[in-house]
Amino acid sequence: MAHVLIIDDDEDARITLSGLLADLGYEAAFAKDGESGIESYRREHFELVMVDLGLPGKSGIQTTKEIVTEFPDARVIAMSGTHADELVRAKEEGAFATLAKPLQPEAVEEAVGAVMRISRGWEGPVI
Repeated sequence: MAHVLIIDDDEDARITLSGLLADLGYEAAFAKDGESGIESYRREHFELVMVDLGLPGKSGIQTTKEIVTEFPDARVIAMSGTHADELVRAKEEGAFATLAKPLQPEAVEEAVGAVMRISRGWEGPVI
């Protein structure tokens, strides 16, 4: 079972996302902010990290950048419910995919599936 780290300060969002991931066969761990998320990733290399860009303190974009810089093989999906330009910037900083909030189950399934196929070396087209 793949282990996914969810970095989001909103407890309801963490619970909802972990439920969606569980339905897809993934196990989730949580962090409430960028610093604790980075520390969690240092302790345990997760197969996927899902980062909210609207984090308190260290931003989700900075968190993404630090994880990808320190661990170039990290797979990150950035999430935001505010501005589309933040999602574009997150991709520029190393996110593999982005999701707009509120999250739609089909979009989560598609993004997670695509990143996992890349992570596992699948060579077919990614939707």
